[in-house]
Amino acid sequence: MANLPFDIIQPDAAGVGGISELKRIADMAGAWNLRCVPHIGCSSGTGIGIHAGLQVILSCDNAPLIEFDAYGGLGWEGFLVNPPVVTDGRVQIPARFQEANACQEASRRGGKPLRNDCS
Repeated sequence: MANLPFDIIQPDAAGVGGISELKRIADMAGAWNLRCVPHIGCSSGTGIGIHAGLQVILSCDNAPLIEFDAYGGLGWEGFLVNPPVVTDGRVQIPARFQEANACQEASRRGGKPLRNDCS
């Protein structure tokens, strides 16, 4: 990755084998000071790709953004109970993800979580 001619990679969870593989790619990119902005292409019509990408950006230091299909898709109504909400260009992170991210952040820094329910 040291000789790559770009600063940002855009892997798609559906194209690389799922969330775990996307996370591995993002972590590898971070080791080379590359940013990762998950691509939401072939699965954006269902909304599943958005949530896969959100899982990754919430767990990576080098993934500050996510590609987002502002028009949603036909599958959003049927697959997603709570579709992502975008306000002023930002996806509103559901509370359950915020809590999990806070627990992970505390664990990574070696500190105690703010809440006792972090597993």
